[in-house]
Amino acid sequence: MSHWSYRVVRKAYPPGLDGTVEHVLGIHEAYCDDAGRVWAITEDRMEPHGETLDELRQDLAWMAAALDKPVLDFDKIPEDGAVPLGVTPKNDGGAG
Repeated sequence: MSHWSYRVVRKAYPPGLDGTVEHVLGIHEAYCDDAGRVWAITEDRMEPHGETLDELRQDLAWMAAALDKPVLDFDKIPEDGAVPLGVTPKNDGGAG
């Protein structure tokens, strides 16, 4: 079943006046297929939130857990072979 989790994402920003490209890390929501391959991420970084302190604390804990997972490159999403939610992978069954 498809799921989402927080992940650290490296995103490049347009070159500055000196031509240097800046890479910034941020926490994004990442949407994964059944095999765990990321097929989509949020465009912008996420902010921790909750309706109570406990919910906010839990959201921060989930974000902190993202620091222990591999960093994703914004420009390499979707990952190779990732299957978006609601799409059935094609299988030609070797027909000929």
